[in-house]
Amino acid sequence: MTGFESKRKASLDTLDHIGYQGRPTRPEELAPKPVAWRRYTKKMVWVYEDGITAFAVDPSAEPLYLHPAPAMPNPWRDAIDNELICLHLGTADSFPDAKAALNAVVNWHVETALDPRVSSYAQALIDRGAAAPVPQAEPEPAMWQQRWTNPGVNPNVSPEEVDWKPLDLKGRTEADTLRDLVAYTFDGRPCYEVRALYTHPAAPVPAVQSAARAIADEQSYDTGLWFVATTVTEAHLQAALRRLTAAVEGEAP
Repeated sequence: MTGFESKRKASLDTLDHIGYQGRPTRPEELAPKPVAWRRYTKKMVWVYEDGITAFAVDPSAEPLYLHPAPAMPNPWRDAIDNELICLHLGTADSFPDAKAALNAVVNWHVETALDPRVSSYAQALIDRGAAAPVPQAEPEPAMWQQRWTNPGVNPNVSPEEVDWKPLDLKGRTEADTLRDLVAYTFDGRPCYEVRALYTHPAAPVPAVQSAARAIADEQSYDTGLWFVATTVTEAHLQAALRRLTAAVEGEAP
């Protein structure tokens, strides 16, 4: 008992002693008083009119009241009740158990924190996600092609021999075939070129690249360039044009 409580009790005792009727009510006087006490045995129920006798026989005797006993203070229930009412979710009695009531409060706060209309943090997350680049999956090639480059600049090579053809696996895996074709060289020059073909539409080509491809396509059908070469110089020119065309086509998406 604190010093204040001790002084208050002493003051009330003094007022009782002098018979003063206007003193404040003691806290213990506000509580309802039992009218009897009940205890149970295996064969019968005992009821006592005074608590002293009841507790002397059985300390766990149950007090009986004319009216229901007042509910004991429960600060935890009061706190969750107040929160539910403020959030317009009902009261603790609106839920089947305490856990359901607590989940309702937690879910309300989570949904509010994730609502960009009331949460600047949620809006910042949305803005940051919108600004982040979306990773694009690499498209799978529909097929591969290979082309012999005539590295020795043979003047008697026909256009069909250096044209693009489907990848010749020869019983090997696609990866092994591609690796071997790229590794073949003659006098420091690659013997084969490979390219992938896709089924999806090609992306728009920049204007400069489109012009280069147009020139390459025009040269591909120019009979003045693709005559049967009779000299090393003519064969070298045609080989250079083929490499240029392949480079332009290879840069295209």
